[in-house]
Amino acid sequence: MKQKWRVYDIRTKIYTFTVRTVDSQLAKYFSDVLKNHYTQKMKGLTVENRIIPQKMISEIFSLSPVITKSNEGYWRSHMSLDEYENRLFSNAVKKYNYFTGEQIEENFPLYTRLQFLNRHPIVCRYKNISLLGERQDWMSMKRVNFLLL
Repeated sequence: MKQKWRVYDIRTKIYTFTVRTVDSQLAKYFSDVLKNHYTQKMKGLTVENRIIPQKMISEIFSLSPVITKSNEGYWRSHMSLDEYENRLFSNAVKKYNYFTGEQIEENFPLYTRLQFLNRHPIVCRYKNISLLGERQDWMSMKRVNFLLL
């Protein structure tokens, strides 16, 4: 019998959960917490850590649609591509500053190419409304080594 996707039968199976991270403190935290941790339905047996070397990212693409919120609705009906790119850049810098606690200057190219991966807007349901967004591909990120989309 084939197992359903994302459905785990913990009575008869042993599963391996993998956490990939560049943060050694996060890996240590999971090691400490999950090793020999148990509940009524699960028992953590062993933990193996593998730290991924951190490197600059040359390409990022969104798996879920990027949704730009505004009072006017979908961005393409009231915003130019330059305005949209400026908004993406500004939001990425704000999020970087917030999460790292650093204040980076905003006079650098975040990417050299922005490509939309869908022909038409993708509809996403959220709190009983439909929001429109795009899947995107950002190429050649130079300075910021992560993106919070």
